[in-house]
Amino acid sequence: MKSAGRVRMSGLIFGDVLVLVAFAGIISTFLTAAYQGFIKENARDNVVLELVKVASKQHQWRITQSEYSSNADPYRQERDYTTADGLYRISVSNPKGLKNSFVLVATPLVNTVLARDAKCRSLTLDHNYRRGITGVGPLKECWSIQ
Repeated sequence: MKSAGRVRMSGLIFGDVLVLVAFAGIISTFLTAAYQGFIKENARDNVVLELVKVASKQHQWRITQSEYSSNADPYRQERDYTTADGLYRISVSNPKGLKNSFVLVATPLVNTVLARDAKCRSLTLDHNYRRGITGVGPLKECWSIQ
């Protein structure tokens, strides 16, 4: 039977499409922020492991050389270097020029998400494995790996 005067249309109207686009934009905003947070945490975890690894190499170097190296990675003979993921620069300093101690510093490279992170900024690790940060955030949060 035909219904008189009524035409049934299928499909989306402009208003429906507009609502879907707005909803997709809102969801993508939240997902982008969550993804950037994940990237920061993952990069920090990786650099923490790198700092511990380099500190261990410094201790190995001291066993055979009777002093810590003035290179960030003594076996690579590089004063400082960029991490494999390209997000941090690892450097070493020997406080007061003495070779019986060291401080490793992981500084985020410019133009990265981490460079804009005021909470943690640079991470430090000394010869006694004391952790530190140059940012304003809580130490435990920046050094999430215990």
